[in-house]
Amino acid sequence: MKSLKDIGCNFLDVVDNPTTIHFIQNYEDKGKPCIIKNYPLNWKAFDWKDEYVAEKIGYESFPEYLNRTSPYVKDDDPELSKYLDGYLVPPEGDGVTYLSNVPLFQSDLQEDYDVPELFKDAAYQPDEWQWLFWGPPTSGTSTHTDVDYSEAWNVIIRGYKLWTYFYNEKTYHAIQGPGDIIYTPIDVPHGCINLSTCLAVTHNYKRSPGHSFVQRGVNLVAKLFNREVATTIKPEDND
Repeated sequence: MKSLKDIGCNFLDVVDNPTTIHFIQNYEDKGKPCIIKNYPLNWKAFDWKDEYVAEKIGYESFPEYLNRTSPYVKDDDPELSKYLDGYLVPPEGDGVTYLSNVPLFQSDLQEDYDVPELFKDAAYQPDEWQWLFWGPPTSGTSTHTDVDYSEAWNVIIRGYKLWTYFYNEKTYHAIQGPGDIIYTPIDVPHGCINLSTCLAVTHNYKRSPGHSFVQRGVNLVAKLFNREVATTIKPEDND
């Protein structure tokens, strides 16, 4: 059987336990997605039980759905209404359901993990940009770009995801497993599908006020013309 590489798929860079400076210079500042492995994360979250998570987010019936023989449900399934309460994304007709964009702010779950050191000094990390994603195999997120020209990190607690990124006029893939961090830059289209039942935490952020869409655009112009472009844009101007 041929692998994804055998059929010509491109893969994101895999970066092993980078320093913050290396990560920022080689990926963040270049707007280049990557997957980070072996980064130290001493999180209690890796010991979460399904029932504990479900209770903390107020959705006690979700583990029952995940334990079905198959996550596929028909739109006339008598159990479907129970599974679709809360933050679930319902299937259009038959399909699978997905716990998506569950807010983590002020949840007890936040006591069990920390922002990775790579991102801790980011100037803008609003509470409303902190989420949990949880779903069965084949559930996932369609292709999109992130909120308000922000960047994002995502850590899998358990399970596996297949990511697709459209970057630099090419299509790239990445397989993310437990403890891996995937980095998504500003305005890079991406989506993912769960290869197994998967539980993950993601935060969006902006490194600094200067790391805005406008400033990145100025930086891009500077690179295209191979010269410095002066700017008088101040953080407070970026409405």
